[in-house]
Amino acid sequence: MGWWKISENMVNGDEPADIMIDAIEQIQKAYREAFDRPPYKEELEAVFEFCMPPSKGCVSSGEKMEHGPGINWEINQMKEKRDSWRWN
Repeated sequence: MGWWKISENMVNGDEPADIMIDAIEQIQKAYREAFDRPPYKEELEAVFEFCMPPSKGCVSSGEKMEHGPGINWEINQMKEKRDSWRWN
């Protein structure tokens, strides 16, 4: 399992991604059972925000992420794609 920098002070890694994938799969299952569909992106974001309020101190503030080698690095290196790319 590896770790990589996503900015000067922040990192991401395979292990947290694997844990998040498992959690998302369980959430998808719950939505399918309750509503016969997977959750919308906004619903997943709402669940995450609900479970991680600043008052609980679960996470610390980071800086604005700047992509480096790692996820979507190729997109950021391709000027014509980067200029028109929008994160949803």
